Amino acid sequence: FRCGFNCNYCYSSCYNKTDYIKNELTTKEIKSILDKVFDLGVIWLCFTGGDPLMRKDFLDIYSYAKDKGFIITIFTNGYSMIEEVADYLAKKPPFVIEMTFNAVTKEIYEKISGIEDSFERTKKGIDSILERKIPLKIKTQVTKDNLEELPKIKEFVEKLGLTFRPSIFLHARLNGDVSPCSLRIEPQQILSNKSQVTGSMGD
Repeated sequence: FRCGFNCNYCYSSCYNKTDYIKNELTTKEIKSILDKVFDLGVIWLCFTGGDPLMRKDFLDIYSYAKDKGFIITIFTNGYSMIEEVADYLAKKPPFVIEMTFNAVTKEIYEKISGIEDSFERTKKGIDSILERKIPLKIKTQVTKDNLEELPKIKEFVEKLGLTFRPSIFLHARLNGDVSPCSLRIEPQQILSNKSQVTGSMGD
């Protein structure tokens, strides 16, 4: 449930609260689930949230899954990609890290993330991943807040040698709150910005 951000479009941010976080599964419970799904023949595994890197036991859980033989994808916003975690992942790399990056302008980025000073820290997370040559995909959630930023985001991502991956799909929150839907761009905006908003959405 935990995440370092409080993104205004996020469908799961409604659970990023103390009352929910204290009821998260324990390390032992998670490892038990990993044992069961592995025994059933599952080999592809995705750690998501929230942001899984927010858990103090993340590397313990990740290492357990990696040693069992799972092929692992990690979803993160990069905010919690500290040096210790990046160093460990360099030694035991995942199949890929998928990270969301929603603006190249600090003010717009932090308007979306809801967290002051998150822009530079996230960029540092990107650098930490790339410096260690850990496989990385960067995704962008297209909203009314960053529509005008898309050409700049595309340029930024492609300069890193990566593929620009925007998504136009926004959903109501898991508790029924439909406020993220108000950030959807209009169909005519999709059509007039087709080359920017479609990218590699299906990849």
